[in-house]
Amino acid sequence: MRTPRLPRLRDVPLSVQFLLLFVVSVVIPLSFGTVLSFQELNEQMSDRVQSIRQATLNQIGRNTDQLIEQTVNLTNYLVLSSSITDFLDADLDGMTDYELFRTYSQLTDVFTRVGASFVTERVFIIISNFDGNTHASWQHWNQDFRRLQALPWFPEPPDGTTANINVVGFVDNFVEAERLDTLFLVYRIILDPVDRSPKGIVLVALPGNEVLRVLSVERSFDSTSRAILSADGERLVALEPRIGAPESDRQLTITYRLNRGGLTLVESIDEGEILSEVRSTQLRLLLVILGVLIAFSGVGLVVSSAITRRIRELAEAAERIQRDTLDVPVATDAQDELGNLSRSIDAMMQRIRDLVATVYEEQADLRRLELELLQNQMHPHFLFNALHSIQTMATLSRAPNVADMTGALTNVLYYAVRSSDEAIPLSEELSILESYVLIQKMRWADAFEFEAYVAETLLEASVPKFILQPLVENSIRHGFRGRTAAGKVTVHAMVEEGTLFLSVRDNGAGFSTDVALHPQATGERSVGLANVSRRIQLMYGSAYGVSVMPVRDGAKVVLRLPFTRHHKLSTSTG
Repeated sequence: MRTPRLPRLRDVPLSVQFLLLFVVSVVIPLSFGTVLSFQELNEQMSDRVQSIRQATLNQIGRNTDQLIEQTVNLTNYLVLSSSITDFLDADLDGMTDYELFRTYSQLTDVFTRVGASFVTERVFIIISNFDGNTHASWQHWNQDFRRLQALPWFPEPPDGTTANINVVGFVDNFVEAERLDTLFLVYRIILDPVDRSPKGIVLVALPGNEVLRVLSVERSFDSTSRAILSADGERLVALEPRIGAPESDRQLTITYRLNRGGLTLVESIDEGEILSEVRSTQLRLLLVILGVLIAFSGVGLVVSSAITRRIRELAEAAERIQRDTLDVPVATDAQDELGNLSRSIDAMMQRIRDLVATVYEEQADLRRLELELLQNQMHPHFLFNALHSIQTMATLSRAPNVADMTGALTNVLYYAVRSSDEAIPLSEELSILESYVLIQKMRWADAFEFEAYVAETLLEASVPKFILQPLVENSIRHGFRGRTAAGKVTVHAMVEEGTLFLSVRDNGAGFSTDVALHPQATGERSVGLANVSRRIQLMYGSAYGVSVMPVRDGAKVVLRLPFTRHHKLSTSTG
């Protein structure tokens, strides 16, 4: 009995291979990685939370230190006030009501000035001598000091105390709304300025609820509790956890030691609450990942089966195309990527078929154009030979004007057809311009003169071909029309800051005001200027062009071109 052969991986359908590859490369590593990451995260969460909470508690502790330090600074300043020393020496029982009013008003002014610098929270201030017969109390609230008519009870300071912070229980006879549980007290002994003997006491009391306001910020967890402990561990001020917060035996505790009074700021957070949120998030994330993986696997199996089937169809079509069968239909009505690929291949094949036909047609056209080019090359030579024969016959017939005019025309035509270069040296432009002027002089019976003033260093400047001829033609045809006096046309060239300026000036009729202000106008004389300006800007950009300059008699047109020396790359022959 033959043992059945196990199927090889390459014999398994491609869709199943995709599914196995997805499970091995994605599902299994992702599952193990998620479990390990969750375990490591649970181990590190307490340390991370402790580090974050420690930074927060440090900031709260610094704020508490600042609050207590303000109280100490206020006490120190009051001890040094001469108004308070005078108050302790005063006999309040022997004062009139007006004198009492003045005395208390002076102290209130002192407290107001001090409060602007040191006091931002609610505080109580008590001043008393050791006999108890001279005393007063004030309350600072909402940037205002208000004297209390009745005195609260306060404890006797420790013996030999000159500056100390103590926390005591509070017994008072204020109104019910002002009754407090805990006060932070700062004692300072007031010494006689002469013999330095104790005269009295200044006591500044900071209500515990002002400290609680500082402790209540940044509570990230419901189980967060904060408290200020005395040196012997007594809870002085406590911020309790929120109602309904979880409780367990494992607490994350961090501390911050305050600068004065031997006090310690303590924060406790239930570790179960910290990890419960993390574990709940982890469980939800794990369920989502599993659901996505299962759904993706099922969808991937269906999609991969459809994809592999259509890939096989494209592969079969490609094999037929490889055998030079260009009429294989591969188009489909599907709108997905494979459908686009099929239509692209079909369009490519149609394009190839069109290109093959086009190549055949272009080759036939190319042969026809080569024959026409060989025939057209004979036309310029025939024209130049005919003009040369006319010039020779005019010379032999002793008609020099006809010979000169024919020679000038030959130069102009030869110059126009012999080179396809758009830019030429300025020397060649001036040469052909002189031939053009010679023709016009014969036509107008020497009715004008022409002169060109160009430095020899500028003759190699690169300029567009036939750029000066339209300007000179404007001067001759329009500037001298209807004039009996002799005309004159001059050409100047100069370079300034990398720009070549070519000017054409005549003493003719000049331009109208509109043309002078708007060289791009479409009047009779300005058409040539607009064409020249447009041509320059197409070649060099909008920074260059044509300007019409105001002159007293005649007209002056200036061309602005970039100054570069002409470098001829090739030589054309006629």
